[in-house]
This record gives sequence, C-alpha cells and structure tokens, in this order.
Amino acid sequence: MEFLKDLCINILGVLIGGLIAYRIARWQFEANETFESRKNQTLLRENINRITEELRKNLGIIIELKGVLNKNENSKNDILHILEWGMTYVDSFSFFSFKHLSNSYLSTLLPTSLERYIFDSYNELENLKNWYKQTSKAHSFYLGFQGSQEAANNEFSTIKMNINQIRNKLESNIKQIEEFKV
Repeated sequence: MEFLKDLCINILGVLIGGLIAYRIARWQFEANETFESRKNQTLLRENINRITEELRKNLGIIIELKGVLNKNENSKNDILHILEWGMTYVDSFSFFSFKHLSNSYLSTLLPTSLERYIFDSYNELENLKNWYKQTSKAHSFYLGFQGSQEAANNEFSTIKMNINQIRNKLESNIKQIEEFKV
C-alpha cells in the first residue's frame, strides 16, 4: 500500500512539475515573440521614416528640376542645354532606402495600403527618370534629324506636364505615408 501511495505522489509530482515547466517555457517563448515583434515594429518605423525623408528629398529634386526646365526657352540650343542640365537632377533621385526595405524581411510586415503608397511613389520616380531620358533623346532627334521645332517643343511640353503630375502624386503619397501609423 505504501508503494502505491508513493507511486501516486511521484506521478502527481511529475505531472505538476511538467505543467509548471511547460508554462515557464511557454512564457519565455511568448516574451521572446513580444520582444521580436516590438523590435520589428521599431525597425519598420525607422525604415518608413527614412523612406519618407528620401521621398521628400526626391520631391525637392523634382521641384528644382521644374525650375530648371522653366528657364529661358528662346532657342533650340537653350532647350537642349536645359535638358542636359536637368538630366543631372533626374540622375540624382535616390532609391537607397526603398531598396533597403524591399530587400529586408521587414517588407513583409508592411500593411498593404502603406506598401502601395511607397511602391507607387518610387514607381513614379522611376517612370519620370525614363520619360525624361526618352524626351531628351526625342527632342534631340526632332531638332537634329527631322528639323521639326514643333515636335521638339511638344516633347518638351509633355515632360513638363508629366513632372507636374508626378509631383502631385508624390506629394499626395508622402502625406498618406506620414499619416499612416505602424
């Protein structure tokens, strides 16, 4: 009888000890998950702040580019030089913070709407860069090979219009990104 009593006490002790060990281990895992989650949220906020700052700098470049393109447009050579000058602005767009976030595991933590605003902003910058290069080449072609001042001026006007549209989209997206709480 003594043997059964000891056996029951040992089994009960092992069960209670096992449950306590399980709860302690579970608590440690939950604490680690909470810590990792907070750490990831902090890193994500820092990355979003960097992206917002980078987009603001790129917006400033667009504003400066617009000012350059509004310089003297009296002759075809003036416009060619202005387009060349503007290319230095277009080539200075920064994509570093966006690429950094895109290549990190943090990009999977972005809410879908925030990801869309960020992606759209950088997509617009990339499109502007491509359109500007195409417009510069087309402008040179129309003046040099076809001798068409009107076609060249149309290309120049189109890129100025695209710059205004992209500027407005970028301003709107930056506002949405800044208002978003992560």
